[in-house]
Amino acid sequence: MQYISGMDAVAPPLPPAIWDALPAEGRALILALRAQVVALQTEVAALQEQRRELEARLGQDSSNSSRPPSSDPPYAPRKPHVSPTGRRRGGQPGHPGRFRSLLPVEQVDEVVVVVPERCRRCQQPLPSTEARRQGQPWRHQVVELLPLAVRVTEYQMDVRRCAHCGNRTRAALPDGVPRRPFGPRLVAVLTLLTGRYRLSRREVRQVLQDLWGSSSPSARWSGRSRPRAPPWRLWCRKRGRRSSRRMWSTWTKPAGGRRSNGPGCGRR
Repeated sequence: MQYISGMDAVAPPLPPAIWDALPAEGRALILALRAQVVALQTEVAALQEQRRELEARLGQDSSNSSRPPSSDPPYAPRKPHVSPTGRRRGGQPGHPGRFRSLLPVEQVDEVVVVVPERCRRCQQPLPSTEARRQGQPWRHQVVELLPLAVRVTEYQMDVRRCAHCGNRTRAALPDGVPRRPFGPRLVAVLTLLTGRYRLSRREVRQVLQDLWGSSSPSARWSGRSRPRAPPWRLWCRKRGRRSSRRMWSTWTKPAGGRRSNGPGCGRR
């Protein structure tokens, strides 16, 4: 037998004989108290889980978590002193070595054969270099960068006067010579530093100065491949073809007669 309170079917908390003898008000009160007890039990379980989590956090230190030793409280237990085992530091006998693999001899740019001249024990002279080698020689490879250098080429274009008409003609640059002061490879390096590696112009100049010195023309790179247009020309480009320098002068001339660099660019 079940009794319905509200929308939920709840089993009677008392034996059926006692439950049927109770008035309706008593039954409703018992059911309400029972529902309140269930809600409080759920809340207590959640609070107990939260308490266990907080206690676990308080018990963490550098020995049982990833926290650094500097975050340990004063009451944290110290690490036990480990007695020395008698073994040396580093790899133990039988441990497979870890080293950089050598390049094959076919991929080496230069091979230098070093032959000992005297015995390291008795200092007696050793056989000549023509003697037959005994076993494989010890190999040692050194990887080094080539000296960085900047090649500056100057093109001097002569000017000649025509004997027939008197016109002066200047020689043109050869085919393939860029009109900009920097070559394509140097421009590619500058673009890589500023675009891919996000270096500022000051940092790029510092890098070029560190690599090639302050006397190199590349160290005086300003980051602009062509001169900047004057303010009046930029103002005319924004307002169409009919704008001119005279209109820009009239537009930017304040009432006091002092000229500024553009609308809203003067001192306030």
